[in-house]
Formats: sequence, C-alpha cells, structure tokens
Amino acid sequence: MQPDVLALEAEYQESLVRAAELKVQLDRARGMVTGKVVPHDSVIEDAAGMAFSRELQERHMRELSASHVGTARCPKCGERCAVDGVKRKVTSGDGPVQRAEPKAFCAGCWLCFATAG
Repeated sequence: MQPDVLALEAEYQESLVRAAELKVQLDRARGMVTGKVVPHDSVIEDAAGMAFSRELQERHMRELSASHVGTARCPKCGERCAVDGVKRKVTSGDGPVQRAEPKAFCAGCWLCFATAG
C-alpha cells in the first residue's frame, strides 16, 4: 500500500476510537448507561452505524457534485449549460440524507437535467 493510504487508515482508526469514546460519554450523559447496565449491541450498532452511514453518503454526494462544476451539454439541443449543485433531502435505508446533486438547466429548451459522471 502507498504511505498516504497507510496514514489515512491509521487516522481513520484513531477517529473511530475517539468517536466511540465520545458516544459512550454521550450515552452516559443521556442516562442510557447506568451502573452495570449497557444498551444492547443492536441498539448501539443501529444508532451509531446509521449516523455514520448517513454522513458518508452526504460527503460522497457533496464530492461528486463538486466534481461536476462547470458545464454540460443539453441532451435535447446540445447547448452548453451551467452545472450547479442542487441540494435535496432523500430517505436512504439509514434515514434522511441531504444530497447535493449536479443539475443543469437549459434556458433554450427549458429543460432541467441531471449530469452523469
């Protein structure tokens, strides 16, 4: 593996450990952990995993949308049109996610279209 990948993996692991520490502190502060009683694994995994998954989806879509800055050809007339990132809320399997999608509008055709990668 490349050195930058190894460094990113190490940082990622450290971040996961820190996120787990913060989640335990938050659970204690909310009263979810009292004495020797700990929430069931499925409760912990579901909440943390779903939040993590939603954040990943949002970030990937933001990066994808940012990579489409510029222009795209109208599928109807072929005119070059400006591409903008349009945000919309969608519901993924893990809950609501804010997605930024690359869209363009052709003033000549009055056509709004999604741009492909």
